[in-house]
Amino acid sequence: MPFQSLYPRQKIILGVLIFVVLIIIGVGIILPRVGKNKVVSGQLLVWGLDSKQAVAPLIDSFVTRYPKVEVVYETKTASTYETDLINAFSRGQGPDVFVINNTKINEYFPYISPCNLGGSTESINGCFLKNKAYTKSQLESDFPDVVLDDFSGNGELYGLPLSVDTLGLYYNKDFFNKANIASPPTVWDGKSTLSVETVARKLRLLKSLVLTGAGIALGGESGTIENANDILALMMMQKGAALENSVGETIFDSGESLSPSTKALSFYIDFANPKSTNNNYNWGQGVTAANAFWQGKTAMYLGYYRDKIFIDRFGGDLNYGYTKIPQFVSATQTGNTVNYANYYGFVVSKQSKLIDPAWQFVMGATENDVANRYYQVTKNPPAKRSLISATLNNDLSGVFVQQILTARSFKGPSQKIVIEAFDRMIYDALHGVALSEAVSKAARTINSY
Repeated sequence: MPFQSLYPRQKIILGVLIFVVLIIIGVGIILPRVGKNKVVSGQLLVWGLDSKQAVAPLIDSFVTRYPKVEVVYETKTASTYETDLINAFSRGQGPDVFVINNTKINEYFPYISPCNLGGSTESINGCFLKNKAYTKSQLESDFPDVVLDDFSGNGELYGLPLSVDTLGLYYNKDFFNKANIASPPTVWDGKSTLSVETVARKLRLLKSLVLTGAGIALGGESGTIENANDILALMMMQKGAALENSVGETIFDSGESLSPSTKALSFYIDFANPKSTNNNYNWGQGVTAANAFWQGKTAMYLGYYRDKIFIDRFGGDLNYGYTKIPQFVSATQTGNTVNYANYYGFVVSKQSKLIDPAWQFVMGATENDVANRYYQVTKNPPAKRSLISATLNNDLSGVFVQQILTARSFKGPSQKIVIEAFDRMIYDALHGVALSEAVSKAARTINSY
């Protein structure tokens, strides 16, 4: 119907409707631009464990978007980091951005401000990079599954890592050579010449010649085996155990005498049991596993790529190598390859007065250039899928990189409680408590937190 033929009242109504539509369109165009173009200034305090040189790519990327914000990066001491962090938050002087371990994400929820994956506007604290919403599908294509499991949930992103470290096997090449062992073990169990059981026993025979300690540091509690709970959790998962149910409760397949978890526990403690019926006994209480390795008191040590710095610093001219973590024979037959990840990610503090810019800093980890430059400086196993594919055969960290895509982790509500529960489980199993009861008790301890 032509406009001229409308009644006056119809013309007024139509005019009002057109005016409202134009207003809505204008608001939709202008307001986002105002928010995105507004100049933000101030100081962004970032705490981390890497050197400032290592994090420089992340800082440079951020400064190009927020030139008026000064980034103050502080490298913290790992041994006192968490105490310093909690004390700073209690005083209201905590950092805007800080790193946390993937196993401790649940403990730090009260301190962090997540962003919403796929949020349509910045006003609802969406995850944005360069004014574009970051979605769950992008997260899945950018990062391995373990990062999704650890640092996202319920449509939210909690943080992002630059690196993902995994458990590997370090071995003393001199001891291997003297025992005529040409290659490090690839499986835990069995009579194969490439099983940990066989290799550890053979290395023990060197005791009267050169080896004054263990063939492998394995079987003890966290006081002597630094990564005890990680190693045992890994073995449980390799055996097929589901450590948590669908609502996040710890289950450990408890109550079954022949469950995957009890089988893993039985194998693990055998290396610290003087009465081992499988003759696997290697490890006694005393010096810690890492120290024993660089001191030449054990031939094999289970650790992370980051431990290489420690070994190089204190081990002097120690002739050592490292390789992928062993798998159980049953896992290799079924294709159930499982590796274990323990790493750090950047998160945003709830106390920050610059939450949106702080998240822009963290989101820099999604950029290929940032991730690549960080890798070139540190050679740490990368977190981005694109770099994982490109660095699988790197001479330094390649074997650790090869494990990332099949890596998993176990958090629990509190890492301190998890370590205590695993220590008690190991102690009880070594002192005659039924394995199924030791496993059930550990699960109950964690769930009671």
